Amino acid sequence: RLLLGTGYDPVDLAAYAAGVLLVLLVDRLLQVGRGIEVS
Repeated sequence: RLLLGTGYDPVDLAAYAAGVLLVLLVDRLLQVGRGIEVS
């Protein structure tokens, strides 16, 4: 599916955004769990 021009798909965009947020959340939780300070 095209994501350029008029080919935006709300479902694809929502899934992509959710995936990115999930990765960031897991990464932060792992860092906190390991006691690494995030500056």
